[in-house]
Amino acid sequence: MRRKCFSPILVLSLCLIAFQVNSAKAVTHTLQVRATTAQALTNEDVVKMIQAKLTDSVVIAKIKSSVCKFDTSTDALIMLKQVGVSEAILQVMLEGGGPPAAVPAGQPAPSPPAASTPSAYGYYVLEDGQVRIVEPVPVKRVIGLRTSIAGSVAVDGVAGDPNVRLKSSSPTFIIYQQSVDIQRIHFSTLTFVPSMYAYEFNIADTRPEFFPSIYHCNYNDVIAVNLWRPQSDVNLNVEPVEGRPGMFKLTPKAPLKPGRYVSYFSDDIRPDGIIFKTSGDSEHSALYFEVVVSDAVPTYEIPYLKPPMQQKGIVTRPRPKPQP
Repeated sequence: MRRKCFSPILVLSLCLIAFQVNSAKAVTHTLQVRATTAQALTNEDVVKMIQAKLTDSVVIAKIKSSVCKFDTSTDALIMLKQVGVSEAILQVMLEGGGPPAAVPAGQPAPSPPAASTPSAYGYYVLEDGQVRIVEPVPVKRVIGLRTSIAGSVAVDGVAGDPNVRLKSSSPTFIIYQQSVDIQRIHFSTLTFVPSMYAYEFNIADTRPEFFPSIYHCNYNDVIAVNLWRPQSDVNLNVEPVEGRPGMFKLTPKAPLKPGRYVSYFSDDIRPDGIIFKTSGDSEHSALYFEVVVSDAVPTYEIPYLKPPMQQKGIVTRPRPKPQP
């Protein structure tokens, strides 16, 4: 019986064809994986659609027709709710949207975004592994001297009690804005200013005897202020977050002492001791918070008003009761 012999050239050709087929399949699979990964929908995409005022039905349809890679941790869901994402959209996000993104063979599945990385623009504080939203408070402006011709002279600061209390002396603040100049950020201790004398607002060096006719008050009159004003800057470590343009983490270089603090951008608040001309109310805001060491309500020593400048014929008034 004769044995059939295959030509070496034929065998080599068959091997080459098989190799080319397998290579084509591998390339196709890789391209599909890359395309799927690049198109995966994230929390940020949902927030962008909400901010663009797309209807819930449009957003839900987009989610259901897309490969999704959502962060559905408790903190992430709370943040999404606070920026206006409806419960219907959140439910679809929890269900996962479209089919899961394919993972190339031999590579581990990607881990979900860390809870310490917010998905929506805003201001946050990271304390003991928990992320909280920090709502800015309005900057208050107090007029010291007012004229109808030269305008007014004022001071500014934050008033009342802070809306955030921290028990950690080394918190991390997160700023996430579309366009932010991080070089303009300040982080300062605060000092309470209960009142000031009228002459401390005398930016024009007006003579004391002209105060009643120009400002309708006396040189040593007491002006109620009741503001917390920036005192001294705190040194910070500023770290940009990789893959998140506009997001920065700010951590004090040294542990914070118990007390009140403010974070603001240059020119949004003037430090204590600075007076300025103004023509209207403030439209600025700042982050106002307090570091405490226990649940007890802290007490603060209210600074005394310095003695008035004695001028002949000038009448002084009693210091008003501080209202921190």
